[in-house]
Amino acid sequence: MRVGLVVGVLALIFLIQFEPSALLMEGWGGKVAGFVGLALVFLGVVGRLWATTSIGGRKTSSLVVDGPYSLCRNPLYLFSLSLFLGLGLRSGNLYFLALLALYFPIQYSITVTSEESTLGDAFGQDYIAYKKRVPLLWPSGTFVVGEPYASPKSVLIREAKGMAFAVLALVLIDGLAGRL
Repeated sequence: MRVGLVVGVLALIFLIQFEPSALLMEGWGGKVAGFVGLALVFLGVVGRLWATTSIGGRKTSSLVVDGPYSLCRNPLYLFSLSLFLGLGLRSGNLYFLALLALYFPIQYSITVTSEESTLGDAFGQDYIAYKKRVPLLWPSGTFVVGEPYASPKSVLIREAKGMAFAVLALVLIDGLAGRL
């Protein structure tokens, strides 16, 4: 996630230099895209904190099926997508959104395939049942309340770099777009 975010921010900075207003940044369309983008970035950051707190370093030691993991099997990736999509909308750059549309499915399909194999080996029939019950990425309507496993402080420390990159990206986007 962090390497992808850094690459995305650098690509965004590069692309904005050549096409700063490819997504109707003038008028109400740009304001709506910018607001929705900011909301998606916020959702991505908060959601990643929630998912990280819920799993608390138990990725391979126990099968986590409650909290955000009861809605979809990969909430960290869902919230990363929200964050990237938000940055893309906030930038107003269609090239960046196109880059995201290419990058995300390729990167995460490789990662998810590997992780699902590992979890299938570790948890067998329990994981197969979980896969049948809970969608991969798009949330279902079934939520199971779970207690946080990791302390919020340790999660904030662990996710601090990712949050810092998201804030830096927003500042750069708004600065390059003349909104600061």
